[in-house]
Amino acid sequence: MKFGKAILFVPLILSTLALMLLPLNVRAHTIGCPSTVPLVMGRKNIPIGLVKVWNDADNLYVLFEINNGSYPNYAMKESHLDVSTTPLSWYAPGLWPYYHIYSPPKTYDLYVIPLSSIDGGVSSGTTIYLMAHATICKFSSRCGCCWKIGSAYGLKFKGSFNYVIQEVTPPASPELSIVKTGPSLGYPGGIYTYIIIISNVGNATAYNVNVTDTLPSGVVPAYPESPGTPTGIYNETKNTVNWIIGNIYIEGFMVITLEVRFNGALNPGATLTNTAQVVWEDEEGSSYGPLTATWDTTIIAGPKLSIEKTGPIISYPDSILVYTVTVSNIGNATAHNVVVEDTLPLEYVEYVSSTPEGTLSGNKVVWSLGSLNTGTNMLITLTVKVLDTTANGTQIVDHIEVTWKDSHGNSYGPETDEWVTTVFSNPLLNIVKSGPLHAHSNQIIEYTISVMNVGGSNASNVIVTDKLPNGITYISASPSPTIHDQTLNWSFDEITPGQTVTITISVNLTVYPEKYTCLTNNATVTWKDSLNRNYGPLWDAMTTQVCSEPLLEVEKTGNEKGEIGDTLSFNVTITNVGGCNATNVQIIDDLPYNLTLLSSMPSVSSYNHSTGRIIWNIDSPIEPEETIHLTLTVNVSDVKYDGILVFNNVYINWTDSSGKKYGPITAIHPVQLFLKPYAEVSKYGPLQVFYGGTATYTIELTNPTRSTLSGVTLTDYLPDGVEYNSSNPEGAYDISHIVTWTNIILAPGETKTFTVKVHFNSELPANVIIVDEAVAVWNTGSDNDIVLTEILKKTPTMPVGGKIIDAYNTHFSIATIVITVITIAVSLTIALKNRHVSKNKNDTVVKH
Repeated sequence: MKFGKAILFVPLILSTLALMLLPLNVRAHTIGCPSTVPLVMGRKNIPIGLVKVWNDADNLYVLFEINNGSYPNYAMKESHLDVSTTPLSWYAPGLWPYYHIYSPPKTYDLYVIPLSSIDGGVSSGTTIYLMAHATICKFSSRCGCCWKIGSAYGLKFKGSFNYVIQEVTPPASPELSIVKTGPSLGYPGGIYTYIIIISNVGNATAYNVNVTDTLPSGVVPAYPESPGTPTGIYNETKNTVNWIIGNIYIEGFMVITLEVRFNGALNPGATLTNTAQVVWEDEEGSSYGPLTATWDTTIIAGPKLSIEKTGPIISYPDSILVYTVTVSNIGNATAHNVVVEDTLPLEYVEYVSSTPEGTLSGNKVVWSLGSLNTGTNMLITLTVKVLDTTANGTQIVDHIEVTWKDSHGNSYGPETDEWVTTVFSNPLLNIVKSGPLHAHSNQIIEYTISVMNVGGSNASNVIVTDKLPNGITYISASPSPTIHDQTLNWSFDEITPGQTVTITISVNLTVYPEKYTCLTNNATVTWKDSLNRNYGPLWDAMTTQVCSEPLLEVEKTGNEKGEIGDTLSFNVTITNVGGCNATNVQIIDDLPYNLTLLSSMPSVSSYNHSTGRIIWNIDSPIEPEETIHLTLTVNVSDVKYDGILVFNNVYINWTDSSGKKYGPITAIHPVQLFLKPYAEVSKYGPLQVFYGGTATYTIELTNPTRSTLSGVTLTDYLPDGVEYNSSNPEGAYDISHIVTWTNIILAPGETKTFTVKVHFNSELPANVIIVDEAVAVWNTGSDNDIVLTEILKKTPTMPVGGKIIDAYNTHFSIATIVITVITIAVSLTIALKNRHVSKNKNDTVVKH
């Protein structure tokens, strides 16, 4: 399925995140040892999780995983994937044939794609090309909403990656794979991070693993005396960093991070190629490698803007669309006279509102943003209404561009982007089947099937079918199904637009593999419309790995920011999701150069101050489903570069009762370190408001550091349709709908509160979503936060003022409520994990 055939989904105010996998130098990837690459965000490619790719004899699997330990408030709202046997060119992600939607957002996402469905079928040795893209949201506990946080690969990576369909049986020898990532764009004098991932995809231990990173001319380690995590050895003459890893056992993988500094004299336009290589031996001492991976970075200088646009992917006639635009200065100089222009397709939509307030002229909305400092961004929201005459299947293409100047008046741009929304008025059901990724024999687990109508009319005669595979024994379900052998059926008379039906199924895993096996369970749904036309079947699949061996998972959490002299705390959580005891567990924690160990619980077995390596040897076995915890406190002992991001990595090795060795598995935790004070903005206010009413927005501006921060400017951008009444302390209000406070001084640890009282125009359309944004700017940085408010024609059911109670937890409790409200108002979404939807000529929805 290509352009124009996918039924698309609905994002909220979120982050775009593009994923890239380099060409893979591998022999075999399975669920036990998938191809593992970092999932990254932001202009510096910050790793927020992992992407794993593998295949078996029947299916291709692509798993997106957020590092929930390091990023507990982050989750995926949706993802997109395209797969082909020919190279792919970038186009709007909303039109890609494979896509998943989640409500509430999820921290993992599994695609199950039959090999037979990829361009007529692929087999072992076939090279396929993929494009992957996801939307990440960060939950603000104060406003309970999702909002845009950044994107990946220098904001401008647009291309495909390749993967070779693997043999199901790994080779008998130790075979390593290597993946390298880094910044796509970099400026002279910048600090960036390279990431190297080494995996053992063979069927034997790789001994004496040695990794060397050859840095290009003009690039050196940020800390040459102690480069990277784990700590490597820098050879200044060769400009290389070397790591002696030791052994990587079957299905083990290792993540290496290296912070580097780009020389200030690098020429703009130059391409820097960074090459990493790995060599290793087998048990007899035979040598393997070198195996290499490269990464290219293009040097930029001066002001350089990027622009990204996201919005709803599905909508329907007479509905409200909210687009989000992020303009970022990824260069090393201030951009002046920044002008953003959005072109509206007025044959399908009409303008409603924007924040900051734009100027509407014909089919153009224009924002004059003034100046944008390096490393900062500006969020724009645009609300439009779909005309009730828009036909089913119409694709609404909204184009946006930005231009700017440098300090000498030289013009740049335009940089452009666009978003595509498909109008769908017929009933459209989405189905998601979810459950555990890992389990063990004789374990009782629960599957969930969610079916939601994201279309514009009622779905009738809805039939949901779940055929349980062999090895799964049915126990119970709610609601109760009709049962025939391993097939479960549910019938629903009608599902209205926006309604979700949830089914839970309890089963016992009665399969006993020698090592592990994968159970893939499909659920399908069919339905009719008011004209008795048939739709479906639409299907979703969930794959659970049932493991008889010990299988550990590790998560690292803790402080994410600190300044020199601070004490930080970290936690390591290890869970055995396998089927037997994990013994001789060794935990290795590599502190970066900047951090020094103060204490830990339990006590460490050893600590090497010069390398930062901490080791715990766990005497007791970890039983199946058992979790153990470690805590450590550290001191921020050295910060050379303000705002540098460093990584605290943890690795786990273990054995089974027979002495078979496993690992390492890896978790990485980022910590941003500061020399200078900074501020954090939190904004909260009404989630719903009665049109014609008044409400108060509250902004908290906090200095969490131990130094005074001065010269802060706080700006509140009011949306169209909102009238300013007053502010406290009194700010400067101008006709551009902006309230500004200047020359703010924040003492160490101080929080200052600002309030803005507004009136909501009675002419605002019902159910429209308006966005109020607060931005703080100081000499070395900026921060922002937003509040989304739904305009009602009756008394609101959500708070209309005052502080929202912070009940955030890993289940996104508040966020779920707010997302539900916003979703109904903006358009209709569905929580999905494995979904590929297309529409045939008879308007039948088919899932692959």
